[in-house]
Amino acid sequence: MADVENKDEGLLYLLSAYHNLRVDCISKATIRQVNSCNIVERDLASATLKWNIPLYTGQNTDNVWDWVNEFRNKFRAANEERWGTKKTCVQRMKAWFAEHPQYRKEDVLQAVDLYLRVTSHQYIMKSHKFIYDGIGVMKNSTLLEWVEKYKEKEGINNTIDPNLKMM
Repeated sequence: MADVENKDEGLLYLLSAYHNLRVDCISKATIRQVNSCNIVERDLASATLKWNIPLYTGQNTDNVWDWVNEFRNKFRAANEERWGTKKTCVQRMKAWFAEHPQYRKEDVLQAVDLYLRVTSHQYIMKSHKFIYDGIGVMKNSTLLEWVEKYKEKEGINNTIDPNLKMM
């Protein structure tokens, strides 16, 4: 029964954030748990919320994927021919994160940096093929391999710290 109450309280917290309502009736534990899911982020510079996952049907979250340009530009800086198209990268990145929700964009960017440091720029993959290449049973994610290498190299635990992003 407590689990159902926590889900309701989590939803209440998200609705409160979306509609700019008070959250003093919601437990700090629930707030930490919801924030660790990275559903929404507070942009302190513009004092706005950035929704990574839409709360309502039809809510636009495309600007959340603007960071993919930073991802692509890393490839471009290494080899002009390897930066790929934004549309394809965003589509593949959305699918990648749907399959690997335990990772964050910071993990991806660090993994790309590692990949580009150790791979000859003449032989690097195009950015969209780095995310996913192939189809069906032949589908492969070089990105996943490098995120795992980065995590292993850094000795980073794959769990999400609930205190990482407080709203």
